[in-house]
Amino acid sequence: MTTANLLDQSAHPDDAAIAQKTADSLRLRIRGYSYRRIAEELGIGKTLAHKYVVQALVEIREQNSESAHELRTLELERLDVMQAKLSPLGDADALDARTADTILRIMERRAKLIGLDAPIDARFGGLPGGAPISLSHDVDLTKLSIAELHEMERMLTVATPAAPPSPETTNG
Repeated sequence: MTTANLLDQSAHPDDAAIAQKTADSLRLRIRGYSYRRIAEELGIGKTLAHKYVVQALVEIREQNSESAHELRTLELERLDVMQAKLSPLGDADALDARTADTILRIMERRAKLIGLDAPIDARFGGLPGGAPISLSHDVDLTKLSIAELHEMERMLTVATPAAPPSPETTNG
């Protein structure tokens, strides 16, 4: 053991006890114990019991987030390998319909993994004195007609406040 580790352990001799109480607090909370009852059970204050449960949940969330990122990266790499095996280099005309369909499905899966197909969630201030405009649903822009696209553009233009002039344009 290094001197740094010995110094670290001597500076925080209760780390193992705190880690155990944190784990116990979460275990008891999962069982349905109130924070007051957890505090009584572990011989700590109610506020500290709450702090330990929150700390345990934050650690779990961070671990899950890291795991999800690693899994997403692995899946993207797998999709890249599959697509590379199916795609003739630079010759899209050489694809048969089944291979092209498979490649499109791979591309769709990649888009979902990286969030390209996430729902649109846009909120605008609306017209002066009016209620805000909120668009919060999936919109497949490829299925809209030209007229519908123009109407959406008009709505966005009306709902979006004009940007103030930049200093370059006012001083020029």
